[in-house]
Amino acid sequence: MVNNWLKITQNFLYPPFCALCGDATRCATLPQIPTSLCLPCHDDLPRHHPRCTRCALPLSATDDSSLCGICQQHPPPYTRTYTAFSYGPPLSPLIQALKFERRLDYGLLLSQLMIASLSRDCATLPDVLIPVPLHRTRLAQRGFNQALELARPLARHFNIALDSNSCQRLRSTKQQSQLAADERHQNMKGAFRISGTLRQRHAAIIDDVMSTGSTVDALAHALRCHGIEQVDVWICARADRHWR
Repeated sequence: MVNNWLKITQNFLYPPFCALCGDATRCATLPQIPTSLCLPCHDDLPRHHPRCTRCALPLSATDDSSLCGICQQHPPPYTRTYTAFSYGPPLSPLIQALKFERRLDYGLLLSQLMIASLSRDCATLPDVLIPVPLHRTRLAQRGFNQALELARPLARHFNIALDSNSCQRLRSTKQQSQLAADERHQNMKGAFRISGTLRQRHAAIIDDVMSTGSTVDALAHALRCHGIEQVDVWICARADRHWR
């Protein structure tokens, strides 16, 4: 009862505001958090269905299979990709602000959006969440790992173990967004190392955006080589362009 009154008082004095349009709002689709989305802006977030269940690229309306042609011919080392949205405005400015403007409150908002999507679509939860690690030099520059910021609320909500220590990034790779598709795959080759013993058999990789898939390919490959039997990918947004 006391907590309810505290929430009522907080919302009266400091009403949640929409991160996109700035209007004060009570959002009916998401838990109350200091930064939220109004319903019109929430409805404007970019979605694309159906998608390939393996890599989450959009499928055409005429596709009979749940897999795209590339995943049928060259299956990636992960089993399934769950994504909340397509990568594009008005969602992309929130992701960019999280990564490059230190808007950690947007990380909580994006996590809540992922929770809503995963609660609807993910039938089998993994045993452990693995946020894509940053190299120590990039982490020192940025001050935080956006994948870990997304992973923490997910782990709490679904009551899943969070492992941010067993996987290390060996090289300070170039930023993927600055490279062409073939360069991205080469850039990530051998970029990750798994240390210690992973006792879990089903893991989910957490990241903000997936474009070519080269980052999650490399990390999933390292996890599979270390004994993980099934690797899923949980991302906030998927670039719909066919990079590969």
